[in-house]
Amino acid sequence: MLKVNNLTKVFSLEKNNLSKGQNSFKAVNDVCLNIKEGEIFSIVGESGSGKSTLGKMIVGLLKPDSGEILYEGKNIGHISRKEVKKIRESVQIVFQDPYASLNPKMTIEKILMEPLTVHKRGDKTYCRKKAEEIIQTVGLTKEDLKRYPHEFSGGQRQRICIARAIILEPKLVVCDEAVSALDVLVQTQIINLLKELQEKYHMAYMFISHDLAVVRYISDRIGVMYAGELVEYGEKQQIFENPRHPYTKLLISSIPSTNPEEKKEVEDGNANKISNDSKCDCPFAPRCEKFSECCMEYQHRYIEVEPNHFVMCCNKHL
Repeated sequence: MLKVNNLTKVFSLEKNNLSKGQNSFKAVNDVCLNIKEGEIFSIVGESGSGKSTLGKMIVGLLKPDSGEILYEGKNIGHISRKEVKKIRESVQIVFQDPYASLNPKMTIEKILMEPLTVHKRGDKTYCRKKAEEIIQTVGLTKEDLKRYPHEFSGGQRQRICIARAIILEPKLVVCDEAVSALDVLVQTQIINLLKELQEKYHMAYMFISHDLAVVRYISDRIGVMYAGELVEYGEKQQIFENPRHPYTKLLISSIPSTNPEEKKEVEDGNANKISNDSKCDCPFAPRCEKFSECCMEYQHRYIEVEPNHFVMCCNKHL
């Protein structure tokens, strides 16, 4: 359904003492991935790894500097504005902060009716009926449509954001840290809601998160990002039970155990065997415990370590 080829995004930096002479920052570097119909593909990684930038490029909020995004075989960068608008009906986003993404001056009814009006889905009667239907689908009531965003809790606001995203019945929804701002109990409710909606509407999700427990629960496939690169991706079981990239191993080893007697060998992730200014192109090299001379020949390409499991690492001891 969605295919991304060699996607790159570079941001300009203001010159200051911290930039060390650099005038640009590569937030996403040559990323390739594909998302199938009806699946949940999660992107996991630490803050600043490029997850949200990638998601925003896919929904059209940011323009890539190079690479291509193919939706149902069409290159989004080479089609008419009318066709782009049609695709945007099918690709929606749920943001991290539900309050900041809702207009405080609009009632919930107007917020939910707006996408239908923009895409000319019907008259006011139809749009109002659809808003009543979708607000109940996400666990709220018809009476809530007359209220304003500030009258709701954080979990309820996120339900409203989800309702707005799915009211057009899209084929793909990008969930950008959609539960990270919520407490644990509300997180569980929202995650279960997302899974129920996916089964009901047969949508695909690109689920962006840094919470490995949430990702393990919700995902079909997982991609791991570090410093703008997708360093490993595969089926959920492959990533959690057989991680191959050193950074993925570091992430998995950082998950707290519920068994107090279980002892994990956790790499510190700060090996610093080479300097950040070395000519090695691997972004993880300064922190890698497995760094060796072969890493100096690092190439930006994937190795299939088992069926449907790909790693961007040249170390022979994976």
